[in-house]
Amino acid sequence: MRSLAALLFGVALVATACGAGKPSPSAAGVAPRGTVAFVSTGALLEAQSTRRALELLPGGPQAQALLDRVAWARPADVAVLGPQQAVAYALPADRDAFEKRLDDMGVLHARIRGWTAFATSAQALDAAKRAKTRLADAPWFAAASRAAAGSERSVLTHDGAHWTAIVAESGRVRRTTPGGGVDARHRLAVHIPANAIVAAAAHDFASQLRSLPYAPVIERGFGLRLDDLARATPGDAVVYLGAGVPIPALTLVAEGGMLAAAARVVHQLDPLAPPPVPVTIDGARLNDVSLGALDLYYGRVDGDLILTNDSALDLQPSSTLEPPGLPPKTTAWLYVDAEHAPAALQSLAALAGTTFSPRLLAKLRGLESVLAFATHTRTTSSVTVAIQPQ
Repeated sequence: MRSLAALLFGVALVATACGAGKPSPSAAGVAPRGTVAFVSTGALLEAQSTRRALELLPGGPQAQALLDRVAWARPADVAVLGPQQAVAYALPADRDAFEKRLDDMGVLHARIRGWTAFATSAQALDAAKRAKTRLADAPWFAAASRAAAGSERSVLTHDGAHWTAIVAESGRVRRTTPGGGVDARHRLAVHIPANAIVAAAAHDFASQLRSLPYAPVIERGFGLRLDDLARATPGDAVVYLGAGVPIPALTLVAEGGMLAAAARVVHQLDPLAPPPVPVTIDGARLNDVSLGALDLYYGRVDGDLILTNDSALDLQPSSTLEPPGLPPKTTAWLYVDAEHAPAALQSLAALAGTTFSPRLLAKLRGLESVLAFATHTRTTSSVTVAIQPQ
């Protein structure tokens, strides 16, 4: 199987879209309309950083499994027809030589509408030859392929109702689905200091929080009910974590957040905590609640709710966090300093009397940083994950 992959890679270096009868410029014009996944494998093996990014992308592990499943066909486009059926399509410059090599290796193949189709099973190849309608004519395919345009490696799928396009390249992966929206700058991001080791910003923070894939991990790791936290963040909000010694400094700034909601969060963390007392931090009048090992401070400043355990809070830092690769306008974004964040997250979890997810922390091992963000066009929604390895 490895020798087949090597053969096809060599052929790809000289492949051109040629041949009699002007074949369709895309394998989608040849693949059966009932294709359940259309995979562009790319000429080169996935970089390890790309595989690590796919681990963190919603739907990424499934996409990686598909890429691994059809790796034998690299660098062809592959139509997955079912659980055990996949057909690859190529336009080699020297078709006769290419097909002779397939014969020598015992690989089944046929010419379909000007393309050389090859497969590891006769059943899959027969299904490709019998197809009367083409994938390119399926209503969902045009939108999915536009979402993946320009990417060498992609996985396009359709579940009967919605399509998904996942593209992967050089430690950066993106998942796009139907459903448009409008992105904007995050006004409150100016409060996030440049040395924050975890930071997130979102418009409609409560909605984003509830839809977070790792929401149960946050509840268990910090002992916070997401419903209560969501009530404190009805609109735009940012949250950030500083390394802090011995206790990491966690701060939430929420537009329109209510004091009563913040009080409920504090009470939830320690139902036996004493009543709040007034205190001034960075010129802001806040409520101070002692929880023993730390104090929590909350209040409203210029209409924004502040909730923090940072007694040295600076709401106007001299420099703010600017994660490399972050677009100026998004719906939401998350940045993690993967080298320093795990210890701080574990410390906070210990203070809450619980543990942070070892499985999630393991995914950060060996990385320098992780950046995830959500963006939209008029008709699509995308989540992008970019990592920097150490």
